Amino acid sequence: ERIHTQALKIANKYKKTEIELIEILEQVDEHKVFYHYGCKSSIAYAIEILELSSAVAYNFISVCRKTREVPELKKEIKEGNISVSKAKKITSVLTTKNKDHWLDMAKTVSKNELEKEVAIASPRTSTRDKMSYVHPTNEITEKVQVKQNVRVQLQVGMSEKLMLKIRRVQ
Repeated sequence: ERIHTQALKIANKYKKTEIELIEILEQVDEHKVFYHYGCKSSIAYAIEILELSSAVAYNFISVCRKTREVPELKKEIKEGNISVSKAKKITSVLTTKNKDHWLDMAKTVSKNELEKEVAIASPRTSTRDKMSYVHPTNEITEKVQVKQNVRVQLQVGMSEKLMLKIRRVQ
């Protein structure tokens, strides 16, 4: 019981800290605080000065900028209805005109379903241009000699119908 209570307390503190970080990054962006620390942007400031990972910095700054345009997004995050992760997913399609639709969807569907809906609404924003590394146990092995022990993950865009067929074959 004691561990559970402590876990709840820390989780609540984490959620509160997320919204505080969004609010302070809003101020950093608005007042151009990053210039005073030799950075060219809020993202550079968050990475270099605040020492956040680039993914976290980008996510929070994207969300904080969108909350200026759609204040209801910040309200939903503050109330715990939408996570920062889900908020980031909808920033590319969220506007003042469609906010009710996207905020309701972010509150009710899974992250994967939300990602799918965003991809349908805006295919350009759903593409990923990065390479990611995977653990050697996830590698598909072939008779190819590689001198370094580096793994690369290949992503391919395909229809959901084709993907389901491929999974069935697997």
